[in-house]
Amino acid sequence: MKEAKDHNGQQMAIFEVANETYGIQISTIKEIVRMPALTNVPNAPDFLAGLTNLRNRVLPVIDTRRRLRLEPCEPTDSTRVLVLEGAGSTTGIIVDRVRGVSSIEEMSQEEPPEIVSSGVERKYIKTILKAKNGQSIILEFDVEALCAMGQAAQGEQDRGAGAEQARPAAGAAERQGQQEVQMVTFLLSNQEYAFPIEVVSEVLRVGKITRVPRSPGFVVGILTVRDSVLPIIDNRRLFGMESLVEELDRGLDLLLARKKEWFAQLRRSLDEGTTFRGNRSAALSELGVWIEEFRTVSQEIGAVTQELRYLNLKLHEWASRLLDQAKEGRGGKGAEQFDQALAPVFSNLLLKLEQLRGAIRSGIHEDQRVVVVEAGAFTIGLLVDRVQQVLRVAKATLEEPPAILSDHTDKTLAQIAKLDGGRRVIMLLDQRQLFGTDQIKAIEGMDQQGFKKQSSASRLENDDVIQLVTFRLGTEQFAIGIEEVREINRLETVTAVPQAPHFIEGVMNLRGNVIPVVNLRKRFRMGERQYDSTTKVIIVSIGGRFTGLIVDAVSEVLRIPRRLVESVPPVLSGGVETDFLKGICKNERDGQMLLLVWVDRILSTGDKVQLEDTLEQHEP
Repeated sequence: MKEAKDHNGQQMAIFEVANETYGIQISTIKEIVRMPALTNVPNAPDFLAGLTNLRNRVLPVIDTRRRLRLEPCEPTDSTRVLVLEGAGSTTGIIVDRVRGVSSIEEMSQEEPPEIVSSGVERKYIKTILKAKNGQSIILEFDVEALCAMGQAAQGEQDRGAGAEQARPAAGAAERQGQQEVQMVTFLLSNQEYAFPIEVVSEVLRVGKITRVPRSPGFVVGILTVRDSVLPIIDNRRLFGMESLVEELDRGLDLLLARKKEWFAQLRRSLDEGTTFRGNRSAALSELGVWIEEFRTVSQEIGAVTQELRYLNLKLHEWASRLLDQAKEGRGGKGAEQFDQALAPVFSNLLLKLEQLRGAIRSGIHEDQRVVVVEAGAFTIGLLVDRVQQVLRVAKATLEEPPAILSDHTDKTLAQIAKLDGGRRVIMLLDQRQLFGTDQIKAIEGMDQQGFKKQSSASRLENDDVIQLVTFRLGTEQFAIGIEEVREINRLETVTAVPQAPHFIEGVMNLRGNVIPVVNLRKRFRMGERQYDSTTKVIIVSIGGRFTGLIVDAVSEVLRIPRRLVESVPPVLSGGVETDFLKGICKNERDGQMLLLVWVDRILSTGDKVQLEDTLEQHEP
């Protein structure tokens, strides 16, 4: 045992992990914070709890229990994160409880054994500090060992600040791109429209829109985006349509009236013993069909819709049972069962329809998007029902509008794209023709600062931005540089390929070209998930081959100042399993962390070779 000479005059933060007392020199601790929200990183070491945003800086957070191979536990009100600074990096460690700060002048120190009493490996313990009375023992962490990630040396300049531009596609793909138009498509009342991608600045989720008094009817309000004021225009109103809420309201009124007619007809049939002409199948009923076709990302609307589906199913089951009993001459108690069993279900269904109406009014904005375009003298946000996809269409397939429309004073419609043998029609709009003279004067009359398009001088100040397509896998948000995205499609038929790598879902047909499809959940070793209406395929180029990436949902198209993109923290830098990470950035609008993906590194060199060999063996 020896005196702690090198600790004289120093203080130590004392804390607990799994009922053991540990300490770290206070000079190493930058601050102590409550347990923050964390962003998980696929394929990261299991002891990395995730990343968080600490005053606009990316902070990797280590789960100390997992690092020490101790039993994990859920965070409590006492859980804290110690923010440690050293060796040019900042790292957080999770501890169960902070007990305070203690002077260690009067303590002695000794070398730790190979395995300390708690089962913690010696390499993580710098010294064992003991009070002279022997009643207080503190295990001093070796911060460097605790935070060492064992990463391979990988020059950070390779990654830069995460904002390096991807290599452009070469050869045939580049020449083909010159013959195509890339567009962002969206829905308005089940009709698909589009703008050329070069005029779309970004696609935003609907945030808090501030209403503007005495504004034109087509102006929803204003939205603050990166300290600039953006006017939000209801595209439906601009085109003379009813609002989305009004359209859905009207649809629910019709469903309600039809269901009441069905119920009255059922009652008459049972009372009079006549043939029932209504639909006995819940799935084939008008309400059942509407429920199956209705799509939403709102949890509130989705939950009410599921309850409505169950009530509709139960209602039709009871109706079929009573009709069968009446047909077999066993309908003596039919009226009683109708009143006691079926009528209450019908009443609950009507109440649930009204609840759905309220949920739609409060939550349908979660499905809507704001498409930001430069329209003549203005940069505006257009409120649309739903953004469909980023799509490339051959210029040769675009048609001019019919003469009757071309001669019309409204020149908004520029061209028409007909796909899938004419079954899918997309109206390509001319953003310069969105507003008539009167509408422009009305907007100018609002006199709202920031509506006018920025001057060349002020725009130059904002030129250092990157444009990203953001997508979701589970609860985590990822992003890809828009220059690396060829298009975004709905998930359609994927043909399985025998003996392909486990993360290759199969191949799909992209306008006559067979391309491999990568399931990013499998590639990133995340849990599997059923495909649904939000599932999308992002088409990119990996190793010179067009490849589809299956994601849970595409969220937005964003412009992010390059200064907000940080290099990958040392905890992840150079790791083989996380080499696909290009940088980390924060979405200023909601504060959520975005993991910027390096597309060409999603597959390792070995993966690419294996993929090519597999596809060559199965090419027709």
